[in-house]
Amino acid sequence: MPDLQPDHAFVYRALLKKAYLHPETQEIQPEAFWRRPKNDWLGLSVGFTPEQSTRPFSKTYGVVELAVADVYNLLLEVVKTAEDHANLTGVPRRAEIKELDELSELYQQFRDLLVYDTDKAEFLARKLAEISRLVTPL
Repeated sequence: MPDLQPDHAFVYRALLKKAYLHPETQEIQPEAFWRRPKNDWLGLSVGFTPEQSTRPFSKTYGVVELAVADVYNLLLEVVKTAEDHANLTGVPRRAEIKELDELSELYQQFRDLLVYDTDKAEFLARKLAEISRLVTPL
């Protein structure tokens, strides 16, 4: 049984690219919620604090906050994987990264879990961007 987070909780996602924020409006861009080809094998990585979300990375461009209840309203799950980490699960990978995935050794481990659906991935990325709130800007 997955270790789901409570509705009243919040999670945080690091912004790894400057382009994830609109340069003039600071609006969060949907690309911040695309699953990365070489990472995000089990879902979109989040932390339970802003610091936990940025700790694994040498450079970030901000942190966004998501209410777990809002994530659940999109029929996604927030599954705790460690004391300082969780995955947003249920977001498919975009089809155009399938060729990159197939070159990876990890692909062999996770290929049965991977779902490729560009339209759904982009729809959910837009919705996640809409429900997220910037907590630490550039």
